[in-house]
Amino acid sequence: MLQSSASSRQAAAQAARARVSSAVVTPGGGLPAGAVIQVFAHGLNVQPERGHLFYVGGFDRPLSCIGLQIPQGQLGRLLEAARIGDAVSIGTRGLSLARAGRPVLRLAWEEPERVDLSFAHVLSPEQLSRAARAIREADPGLSPGLAPGRDLERALRGLQSEGPAQEAAAFWLLGRGLGLTPSGDDILSGFGAGLLAAGERGAFASFSKTLESVLSRRSTTAVSEAYLSVMLSGSLNEGMLAFLEAAYAGADLGAPLARARDYGHSSGDDMLLGLCTAFER
Repeated sequence: MLQSSASSRQAAAQAARARVSSAVVTPGGGLPAGAVIQVFAHGLNVQPERGHLFYVGGFDRPLSCIGLQIPQGQLGRLLEAARIGDAVSIGTRGLSLARAGRPVLRLAWEEPERVDLSFAHVLSPEQLSRAARAIREADPGLSPGLAPGRDLERALRGLQSEGPAQEAAAFWLLGRGLGLTPSGDDILSGFGAGLLAAGERGAFASFSKTLESVLSRRSTTAVSEAYLSVMLSGSLNEGMLAFLEAAYAGADLGAPLARARDYGHSSGDDMLLGLCTAFER
């Protein structure tokens, strides 16, 4: 069962041996086998033969909706050993790394905790207003990755519409910006999450069709495609979910907001900008 607060979620993270987003778990309980395609200071990305990539990281950061968290000591061993192209197999009891058919590393753990990162509530108008105000009044203020100006303002207004205006906005935003998840994609992800949190199921269904149409005609990064796909299924990053749960509970939003911002160089701020745009429709 999903923890009901940021503090209880953090306690679970510290106590658990491994945690995984239920959005990426296979029917057998593991993750799809694949190959290492990117290695970072805090984790790595694995690309299966079919389907979207997933992220393997530690407990130093909130759980990604496309991610698996493993103990920090094991993560250090994994990052030290892994090379681009290595074969990865992850089951319910551990991870195997191989290179050119030869074993490189074997990590074992207890069966990971599956974490449902979908938001189970609907925010009231008052809760939406309070959450949007907290985002707008954040100190320091949001620093999205796209330069402020008329083009961005037009895109955000377009998202709040439906039909051609929303499709034009999504087309302009998709793939726009730097990084593994361009800022425009993070805005789109946050916007979809905001529609779900506001209980606007009809608007979310319309936005989903619009985004799927744009994705069929315009490319972005593999990481963004994975995030957007999981968002369309209703899952969020843990930090964003903690912020929404705090807003629903009427709790203080300071710490959850800071946690929601703690993704990448500007990804957290970009997603929150999209979330606020949906709340202010």
